[in-house]
Amino acid sequence: MRYEYSGILKTLTLVTLGLSVVIVFAVRPLRESVSRFSMDFLFPYLKTPTEVELKVNKGGLYLKSKINLVADIEKLKATNLKLAAKAADASIFENENRQLRTMLRIQGRTGFTPVQAGIMTRDPISWDETFVIDKGSDDGLIPGALVLAPVLSGDNGFSEAATLSVVGRIKTASSRSAIVSSIVDENCKLSVRLPESSSAGIVNGGLRKGKEYFLKISYLPKDISYKKGEPVFTSGFSDSVPAAFFVGRIRDDSDIKIKDNLYKEIFIVSPVNFGELDFVMVMVKGQK
Repeated sequence: MRYEYSGILKTLTLVTLGLSVVIVFAVRPLRESVSRFSMDFLFPYLKTPTEVELKVNKGGLYLKSKINLVADIEKLKATNLKLAAKAADASIFENENRQLRTMLRIQGRTGFTPVQAGIMTRDPISWDETFVIDKGSDDGLIPGALVLAPVLSGDNGFSEAATLSVVGRIKTASSRSAIVSSIVDENCKLSVRLPESSSAGIVNGGLRKGKEYFLKISYLPKDISYKKGEPVFTSGFSDSVPAAFFVGRIRDDSDIKIKDNLYKEIFIVSPVNFGELDFVMVMVKGQK
């Protein structure tokens, strides 16, 4: 009896030890399996808050980036406006300096002295036709005196080097200012010559087409042929106007008409932009 109980006790002890060994070796894999199962089961519930948080954070970053981007764009716009204004000012100053340098290079014709003048005011109604300059009779200006302006290389399609071209004549002069009538004004008459065709005529007014100014020359001999591109200069027939200053060119053969079967009338194109002049040069007779 005692021996049977002892055998049963040994068997239980061995089984208990065996189970302990099995449990020891099975717990870790079981725990990993349970852990994997629970993670797989709970993954959607754990992932959703994380994704929401990421989206909220990312949206905040995007919003912050857009705000910063808008601010940067506004700063760039302001900077570009300042640079554009400076560039415009520099362009204006450069153009004025070029005009002044051109006028300073002029050599006085025999019996005439160039007097530099700035344009003070213009009449809005006759902007291209009349303007007031800051020189007058105290500087030797008299009615009829020739007024010139610088024509820079390439202006209005003209290839001549920097030179001067006719703008008009002094209409009236007070002691410190004078009114200029441009040759676009039909009341401003100017005797001119065309040396290539050995002919002469009278400029009496003109008109503007787009950015170009056309001057009308009347009383040209009708039996003479005039060529496209032929230059026109002051004739010097008047005592107050020196000869050989550039006036313009015949642009096209179609600009030549016969008037009343008596004379030819030609439209020439002037290199001067009458609406954007800043400075002019007046040729004063007898000054030194």
